Amino acid sequence: MSIWLSSSIIESWQNDMRYYDGRGSTVKYPDSTIEACHYIRMVFKLSLRQAQGFIEN
Repeated sequence: MSIWLSSSIIESWQNDMRYYDGRGSTVKYPDSTIEACHYIRMVFKLSLRQAQGFIEN
C-alpha cells in the first residue's frame, strides 16, 4: 500500500537537533509527524498498535 505525504513532513520526520537540557528527554518527533500519524490512524480506523506497525514498515 502506498500513501502520499507532503515533502515537508518527510523532511522533518525526526528532529535532528536533539539536545539535553537537564529536564528530561528531548522531543524526537515534531508535532507535524505526530499529527500525520494520527490522521493515518483515523483514516484507516486503526488501533494504536496497528498504526505503529503500519508506520514502522
